[in-house]
Amino acid sequence: MDIGKNIVRLSNHESSVSIKAGAGKYILEAAVRRYKKLIFTKGGNGALLNPVAKTVFPTPTTSVPTHALAPKGKYPLLTHRNIQVSGGNIKLNLDTDESYTLNVPAKGGQATIKVKSVYGALRGLESFSQLVSWTEETDQHHIPVAPVTAKVVYNYDLTANMTKEQSKPVLGGEVGLWAEAIDGIDLDRVLWPRGATAAENPTTTELLKGKFFAIIMVAIKLLTSISLLAATSMAWVWPLPEKMDIGKNIVRLSNHEFGVSIKAGAGKDILERAVRRYKKLIFTKGEYGALLNPVAKTVFPTPTTSVPTHALAPKGKYPLLTHLNIQVSGGNTKLNLDTDESYTLNVPAKGGRATITAKSVYGALRGLESFSQLVSWTEETNQFRIPLAPVSITDKPVFPHRGVMIDTSRNFLKVADIKRTLDGMSYNKLNVLHWHIIDQHSFPLKTKTYPQLAEKGAYSKHWVYTEKDVRDIVSYAKDRGIRVYPEFDIPGHAYSWGLAFPDIVTCMNMQPNWSDYAAEPNSGQLNIINPKTDVIVRNFLKEVTTWFDDEFVHIGGDEVNFKCWEDSPGYPEYLQKNNVTLDNLFGQFVLKSHNWVRENKKTPITWQEALTSHHIPIGKDVAVQVWLGAADAIKVVEAGNRVISTSYERWYLDCGRGAWISDSQGNSWCDPYKGWQVVYNYDLTANMTKEQSKLVLGGEVGLWAEAIDGINLDRVLWPRGAAAAEVLWSDIKLADGTIRKTGDVFPRIHEQRARLVDRGIGAEPLQPLWCARNPRNC
Repeated sequence: MDIGKNIVRLSNHESSVSIKAGAGKYILEAAVRRYKKLIFTKGGNGALLNPVAKTVFPTPTTSVPTHALAPKGKYPLLTHRNIQVSGGNIKLNLDTDESYTLNVPAKGGQATIKVKSVYGALRGLESFSQLVSWTEETDQHHIPVAPVTAKVVYNYDLTANMTKEQSKPVLGGEVGLWAEAIDGIDLDRVLWPRGATAAENPTTTELLKGKFFAIIMVAIKLLTSISLLAATSMAWVWPLPEKMDIGKNIVRLSNHEFGVSIKAGAGKDILERAVRRYKKLIFTKGEYGALLNPVAKTVFPTPTTSVPTHALAPKGKYPLLTHLNIQVSGGNTKLNLDTDESYTLNVPAKGGRATITAKSVYGALRGLESFSQLVSWTEETNQFRIPLAPVSITDKPVFPHRGVMIDTSRNFLKVADIKRTLDGMSYNKLNVLHWHIIDQHSFPLKTKTYPQLAEKGAYSKHWVYTEKDVRDIVSYAKDRGIRVYPEFDIPGHAYSWGLAFPDIVTCMNMQPNWSDYAAEPNSGQLNIINPKTDVIVRNFLKEVTTWFDDEFVHIGGDEVNFKCWEDSPGYPEYLQKNNVTLDNLFGQFVLKSHNWVRENKKTPITWQEALTSHHIPIGKDVAVQVWLGAADAIKVVEAGNRVISTSYERWYLDCGRGAWISDSQGNSWCDPYKGWQVVYNYDLTANMTKEQSKLVLGGEVGLWAEAIDGINLDRVLWPRGAAAAEVLWSDIKLADGTIRKTGDVFPRIHEQRARLVDRGIGAEPLQPLWCARNPRNC
């Protein structure tokens, strides 16, 4: 492929295509219609990329040509594409010729694709479409590197270490998608973009001993190798209730004959909105849930107990449950660590009226969720029913802090993505969203005090959160009984601050030696000897902390690199003049930042390094988030501080999905992948005394977003996040102190995954459906 340095532009209204072909012309005509739509679509994600990532240059050090970023102008217009096919064979087989040549002139006018088959023309059309880009600044479609000459002959190199004769039988390759843990919900995410790398250069080889034809398969196989045992000792409510008694009777429900009454003081409006949501959820005919065999949905005392025939019985005149009565005795609607989320739920066997009693509206929300999970729909009977009445539940959480951490700096999450995550959290009785809102990669928070931070630091003017957005998310979360607190990670991870204020950030983007100065690119830490830094951060916190109702603000403090400061101008002199060390300096800044949080009537949270690595004398009010392991959690409680556990060894859900650094060998720093069983088998208070364990507030699963955005968010989080939710809500220890066997949990987590999918959450499958239907045979 040869390229130039000129721009040619394209216009949807001034673009035509001519086709010279015999047999198969109709295939190309249909393709041209498809590609016109693709070429002239204004791709938001593609437009966000720097042209250097979209254009071909001879060496990695070549800079982006300024013309590629030039404003809209009178560039030559490419008016026509001429497709010439010399062959007439439209049969697809191993001999099909897919080669093509493509020419785009620098002066505009007519581009040409020349091929020997219509299938070669299809490949050429795809390549042409990839040359065209659209930029928001110019609102123009153009090819920025004309003239372009490309000649492509498809030649897959799968014959390494083979003789010439041995390589002849190699037909090509395939990527494999064995579907033990794949279905339509996560198919795209599993296949792409890894399938694209295989398309360009498959590298898996096999020495052929004989003369048989071979197709070499690159298998992407996600297999869960855990045995499913019997159903558990509870029904299919998730997370597992504290106490639950069930019967053997069916009661049925009808959308047209079911009412809800609410007796509550303050917060009645929250419950009224919740009831409207849950009526839709309860009376939705869930496809995925209905596919599960009742043995995977019902709880029996022993592995050998068969499915009761009444659970499969045809539609009949079972007692009708006509009403749900919700009674809230308390009137406090404030969400905090002291919020009472307990509830009781009773469903009578004779039908009539079910009741939920709670001491707060948030306890009533948890009861509503449990009630909704008791109801199932079957395609055979076309009936909504509770098959194990009477039901009596008394329930409350073990930990008050049960959370998910999202990262919106490395990759932006749209408001709709965050709200969908809040929905999924509510279905699992999680109650804290830790919003890691800004970091080194981008600054997507738009403030009135310093609007330039987002103007210079966000990926796009459209990819920012305003005060209105934040308050909307906080309100949406509160309606679901979820607290939201922000994290502003300082003084490390600060590159994005420096795009607006270069003088308050040191060692900005030290390429190519970024790894000497930061845990990941792009490097940059706050300049903690510049008084201006204190002014800007303090004023920033004064404004944005008011947008959040929660008592906590996370102030970061992790992964600080002292070399960044050591090698920055002014630091050696400052340290000598003031007779301080970098450790002293860092400690002073951490304590100042905690006081800035307190000034705004908030309580600081910090990552553990401040206490466990640097031994900074932080206040006892500070909650410490531990990510480096259980031993450090014990150090924190021994110091008398409260703990939020997020062990990377258990609850970093981004781990094990491959490396994102360009020159890596493909493995992530925190391999292996944390399957749901690993997530579930996490004892947050292991080796602690009873008094020490009281300081453990709970935990959060972490979703660092180097390779996560709204497209794959659901699949990475769910249902593994559901496993963490049960750890945090229920006592997963058995009477003898051991952790409940995951094999006993499998049938219920299958049901919870199906429920999430039926409610619009793209949770990944865990096994083939056959295994979910036959839990004692996998």
